[in-house]
Amino acid sequence: MGHVGLALDPPYAPQRVPIVFDPLQLQRVEPGLRRAVTAAKASPPTAPWSMARSIADVHRFLAARPWPISRPGPTKDEAEAQMAKHRADFLARPRYMRPDSHNLHVSEEHWRPHGPEEENDGDDAGAE
Repeated sequence: MGHVGLALDPPYAPQRVPIVFDPLQLQRVEPGLRRAVTAAKASPPTAPWSMARSIADVHRFLAARPWPISRPGPTKDEAEAQMAKHRADFLARPRYMRPDSHNLHVSEEHWRPHGPEEENDGDDAGAE
C-alpha cells in the first residue's frame, strides 16, 4: 500500500504545504486529524498565519515536555561492539521457513504460464 498525501492551503499555512503519511501512521492519527479538520472548517483563522508565532509555540510546547533523562550515549568503540554483536546475531538467526498454510497449492493442470513467451511459437522470424 502506498503513502497518502494531503496539502494544507492558505489561510491555514502561508503557502500550499504537502503532508505525507504512511498508511499505518495515518490510521494512528486519523481520529485526531478528523477532529482538527472539523475544527478548522468550523472556525477558519481570521488573522494571517505567523511562522514566528508558530515556531515560538512549538518551542514552548517542547520545552514543557518532560523528556526522559538518560545517560550519555555509548562511545564509538561501545557502539561498534554493539553493532557487531547485532550483526552476528542477525547472521546466526535461523532461516525463515514460510508456514505451509501460507503457500498457494495449485495443481499443474490448473496452472498455465502466460506472458510473451507463450505468444512466441518458437521461431525468431519476427526478430530483427
